[in-house]
Amino acid sequence: MPEVYDKVQHGIDDDPNNDAEKGATLGGVGGAVTGAVAGAMAGPVGAVVGAVVGGLAGAGLSGAAVGVVDRIDNDNNISGVGDGVNYDNRPLVDNGLPGVQTGGRDIDGTPDTRGITEKVADTLTGDHIDDKTGKPVAKNPIVDARPAPVIDNGIPGVQTGGRAVDGTPDTRGITEKAADTLTGDNIDDKTGKRVY
Repeated sequence: MPEVYDKVQHGIDDDPNNDAEKGATLGGVGGAVTGAVAGAMAGPVGAVVGAVVGGLAGAGLSGAAVGVVDRIDNDNNISGVGDGVNYDNRPLVDNGLPGVQTGGRDIDGTPDTRGITEKVADTLTGDHIDDKTGKPVAKNPIVDARPAPVIDNGIPGVQTGGRAVDGTPDTRGITEKAADTLTGDNIDDKTGKRVY
């Protein structure tokens, strides 16, 4: 059965259903990230344990809290408080779909129906397909036409800049820098030199 757009703003995400599950998901993600960061102080194993414990605690507590509030809140307004109804009188974007629309076009000129989350994911992965329609989206001619800057230090791979303590280039790539940040390692694995 197709979704009926009733022009009532049902809470922040315009969906009055499954609020406890949404709260558990968000709480779990936040708890996992917080637990991983806190646990990383004890090393990589601490990061994993912290992520698991934080995720479970965040999901359980957030889901329970949202479930309690959901029994007494008003699903017909944005704040959830009071007796009023917030009508969504915003004009629909030209693709006729409710919700947050982000603009853009598919390669054939039809509207790009991707929302914020899909666009962020597609930017990170390089995906140029609108998942709802299966059509390629038009690339941004300004961004896509620029060549990537070349850092020529004679070392293959993506270079991220920086210097070792002795002034020579820091040859660590993105992945090694991320791992070193979590573990506290300050040695460039390729050169064995201490980095800033």
